[in-house]
Amino acid sequence: MRQSVSVHYTRAGTARRSGRGLAMEIGGASFFITPEELPVLLGDRPAEVVNHLGEKEGTAWLSPLASVRKQDLTALIRENLYVLTIRDLQRIISGSIRRAQVMEFHPPAR
Repeated sequence: MRQSVSVHYTRAGTARRSGRGLAMEIGGASFFITPEELPVLLGDRPAEVVNHLGEKEGTAWLSPLASVRKQDLTALIRENLYVLTIRDLQRIISGSIRRAQVMEFHPPAR
């Protein structure tokens, strides 16, 4: 009998537009993808995630975490993986929504 891979997510915080960049509120802390880094990210390369002081806290990239298509913005911040759908990211950047939910990715147990 085959075992299925169990990937799950938990609610971690919210994402919103910050100027022309992106702000993520996770666990009481704020993290940012600056306006200068956002085009790099949308150009399919990794972008830096910084704290409110501008210090690097992690890296963000477009990633297919549970699919063959790139449909998630994934950020590795302080050894945790956080996910925002590309659909929500695009809607935040365009201004059609104000906030979206950020989920924490939990890989399958081995």
